[in-house]
Amino acid sequence: LWGRVFLAHSYDAAILISLHVNSSSNEDERGSIVFYARGSEDGKALAGAV
Repeated sequence: LWGRVFLAHSYDAAILISLHVNSSSNEDERGSIVFYARGSEDGKALAGAV
């Protein structure tokens, strides 16, 4: 992931969306999760839109 962050910084990117595929043996666990920088209101808004 840090390589992707470095690449985004080198292009002066405004956002970085990195998709990962997780799995679980628990059939009740499904859906998505979004992370954003602590204290970032813009990040929080973008995470809510995703």
